[in-house]
Amino acid sequence: MDIQEKTKIADILAQRMGHFECPMCHKGSFVLIDGYISTILQSKPDTMIIGGGPSIVSVAIVCNNCGFTSLHNLMALGIIDNNNQNPNADNNSK
Repeated sequence: MDIQEKTKIADILAQRMGHFECPMCHKGSFVLIDGYISTILQSKPDTMIIGGGPSIVSVAIVCNNCGFTSLHNLMALGIIDNNNQNPNADNNSK
């Protein structure tokens, strides 16, 4: 994730969330993790898909005080869409 991507994501999160207070320690200082998180989706809880399956791509913000981590879906933020899974795409935010 380069500085332009990070700034764009931080701006979208600030616009959508306003002031964000940690639900655990009630502090308001967070850092945006420098990278993307891919969560694999499974159709059944007792099977494991290794590679190639559907996933949710997110970014994480972490509380600087207690470490609480909050994931934010890039599709919901308007950064990627179903047809273009590239987080570097120049999609308009909603």
